[in-house]
Amino acid sequence: MNKLFEAALAYKKAGLDVIPDHPTLKYPVGFPGWEKKNFTEEELRDCILNKRWGIGLRNQEGLDFDNHGSLGAKEIIESWEKLVNVICPGLVDRLLIETTQHEGYHVAWKCEEIEGNQKLASRLPTKEELQKDPKLRSITFIETRGLGGQFVVSPTLGYKLIQGDWCNLSQITPEERNVLLQCARSLDLIPIATEDFKSSGNNFDGERPGDLFNKNGIDEALEILKQNGWTIVFEQKNTNTIFLRRPGKEKGISATFGHIAPGIFYNFTSNGSPFEPNKAYTPFAVFSLLKHKGNFSLAASELAKRYGLNEKVTSVPIQIPTGPEFLKQEFGDIDWIVDELIPSSGSAIIVAKRESFKTWLALYFASCITRGISLWDKIPTHRSRVLYVTNDDPSRNFQKRVNLFNFDDSLFIYHSNLPSFSIELQNGSFESVKNKISEEKIELVIVDILRNTHNKDSNTDKDAKLVFDKYKELRESNPNLAFIFLIHPSKEQALERKFGRRQAEEAVGSYYWEAAVDTVISLTKTTEEDTDQVVISVTKNKQSEKKIKPFIGIRRQGEGEIQFLYEEKIPDKLKIEEAKEYILQILGEKDYKRSEIIELVVASGICSIRLVESALKELTNEGEVIHTKSKPHIYSLAKNESTNDSANRNGIYELRNAESKVKQTELLPKDANEQ
Repeated sequence: MNKLFEAALAYKKAGLDVIPDHPTLKYPVGFPGWEKKNFTEEELRDCILNKRWGIGLRNQEGLDFDNHGSLGAKEIIESWEKLVNVICPGLVDRLLIETTQHEGYHVAWKCEEIEGNQKLASRLPTKEELQKDPKLRSITFIETRGLGGQFVVSPTLGYKLIQGDWCNLSQITPEERNVLLQCARSLDLIPIATEDFKSSGNNFDGERPGDLFNKNGIDEALEILKQNGWTIVFEQKNTNTIFLRRPGKEKGISATFGHIAPGIFYNFTSNGSPFEPNKAYTPFAVFSLLKHKGNFSLAASELAKRYGLNEKVTSVPIQIPTGPEFLKQEFGDIDWIVDELIPSSGSAIIVAKRESFKTWLALYFASCITRGISLWDKIPTHRSRVLYVTNDDPSRNFQKRVNLFNFDDSLFIYHSNLPSFSIELQNGSFESVKNKISEEKIELVIVDILRNTHNKDSNTDKDAKLVFDKYKELRESNPNLAFIFLIHPSKEQALERKFGRRQAEEAVGSYYWEAAVDTVISLTKTTEEDTDQVVISVTKNKQSEKKIKPFIGIRRQGEGEIQFLYEEKIPDKLKIEEAKEYILQILGEKDYKRSEIIELVVASGICSIRLVESALKELTNEGEVIHTKSKPHIYSLAKNESTNDSANRNGIYELRNAESKVKQTELLPKDANEQ
């Protein structure tokens, strides 16, 4: 019998979750739903013997040390082993270790505690790596594989067992497992955020009090940490790194000193007060937080006396460039979460009426972004962790939606069964989200629905700005954090007004939101012959020069499958619906002559004159608009006692032209519920 197939059967008999992995793509290509599929012995035989595939193990926790050039995997795993042996002597000897085809390493164990995939240690890309991929932001060199994850293992070609036995993995305690992960995490070279030292100075080259202490007070900062209960666990001489344990902890590693850069204290525990988790601190920040309880000005004053400087800390003059100087400045490339659409540290709104598939689109975005795959097989995304705040769906219903996508532990969900998420209530929800962003290195937050997270007046610029500014505070946990807000539009249909289906305050609000965000994505749904179609229009794309034409992005027939597709040929009926939406929006501002409406709609690229006239006729017949009897006809919104005038003035979402091209269709199961 083939040795590889024999090993696969032995692993399966030992209780491991065995799957066949493609030799280059490293997952079961051609098996839909492979993430949950139970592979039979015949399927394993066919893939391994006939197709020459390798063995993969799913839902098995272990460490993956990648060999990414700048830092060798051998050097990294040796540093990790030394740390583990200092804390738990002999633990490494009990683990399974194997080499991978690219000279990396796998380390595995059994434990009653297991989590999903986690990125533990990363570094900045080298110049050579940036030349190959200018948008590269980090290189992960240690990560876990666990629930929902899988990896190729020995004796697959290129993988070699060094110690241990896959059929007899050592059982370790949750405490020992925590040591393994902490030691790996301590080797991280990219902190999530660095402390803002305000007027004190946060560099090593200036002449301000904080700058001088950063140069001369490295040893003193370490001594201050020790005086406040931080314990040195291990000193790595070849890298000048000191590994520290927080006060009150008997085992493990909580921070590094000198690993990120000389003199930098990097805390990665959430119990290291006053230091925040995953944050780097200069010597002056350590001095200010521990000696002066975070009063940076008082700390700077003390150091000014020590160094014989003027106690007053002056700000650095701002150098304002001339026109020619400005043209010579380089501002670097934009980092994107979604290429040419949603920038890193940017913001977007998805605006649509109720039951227009907003939530489905947001989940589709999250699904693609957490996996790093292209939207509609057309718009690239960069793999990122996402936190989804849902407050418009009962948790049970939302759980059904999420179950239809292939999410791993890169998605975090703040659902409606938790304390109500609010930017105003003092119920811990906002701070919990803020901490989670820091702890899990989350790069995108999706809020569904924005209106349910605050009690401000959505129809005033002042209150809208207060809401947005509060959300920006989440960037204290990650300066590169991006947002997608889901918002209801302002215009109500006649039946909605008649039956009070939607309150006026649920509207988009003031023009502030359209002006403040980088990207506006609007959805228009039509139904014809039991088929729903949604036109997706990018009506604002501030950070990119690329124009995205409107396209049909979602289709669903009856109660069947939801399709995510890219179709730029838009039927006349959909164009008329877009024109009607646009006309209602502009009439929410002021009254217009018939000729002016036609000119505006055609200029926006929505449709032809003929279709604008059809749209006006339908709106008039539906009682949505009225016009003067005498010519030239002047059109206005139909008056209704229950209509809130301020809501009618909310944002304009223009729609543009379309052409035909189908790129991709992704299907969801038939029991999907429509938003």
